[in-house]
Amino acid sequence: MKSLESLLIVITLVFSLVFVVGCEDEDTDDGDKITNAAFGEKCTDDDSCASEVCVEFGKLSWVCTLDCVEDSQCPDGSEGQKCNKSGYCRP
Repeated sequence: MKSLESLLIVITLVFSLVFVVGCEDEDTDDGDKITNAAFGEKCTDDDSCASEVCVEFGKLSWVCTLDCVEDSQCPDGSEGQKCNKSGYCRP
């Protein structure tokens, strides 16, 4: 009976170890992660951009941009300096 209990403990420990190793954070492989992208460059999330603002712009997909209230706050993009109605500079 003691050997069965020992075997169950070992199996439980092995499964626990496999579970912990298998549940590593997927972001630990930063090989494909975009970081410090400039205005107008593709991004995956706010952390991808130097401005920390990543927004979906239709055909452009997700790109880094800036918050704005008026056109003069935006760098030149494909439409010149353009602050859209959502409060983002148009790349």
